[in-house]
Amino acid sequence: TQILTWVLIGGFSAWGGIVRYIIDVQEKQRSWNLFDILSQVIISGFTGLLGGLLGFENAKSYYFTLAIAGLCGTMGNTALNYIRKRFLSNPIR
Repeated sequence: TQILTWVLIGGFSAWGGIVRYIIDVQEKQRSWNLFDILSQVIISGFTGLLGGLLGFENAKSYYFTLAIAGLCGTMGNTALNYIRKRFLSNPIR
């Protein structure tokens, strides 16, 4: 069950990355590039997994955690910057 959960979180994260790429292509009227898609999915997968970990750490429901993983995947480096500032810029007490 736990493996399936993380596969779903990874899937939602990657899906969020593809959505982000489609949004960027439409906004900037660029052509599709396989390397750009792959790099966006990798970044989104990482940030989505971090979002999933944060969801579980904060005792959120399974569905809420999947939604957070997808949102963090869509946000990509914006989510990564937020997480970094939120958790790493404050001194440890």
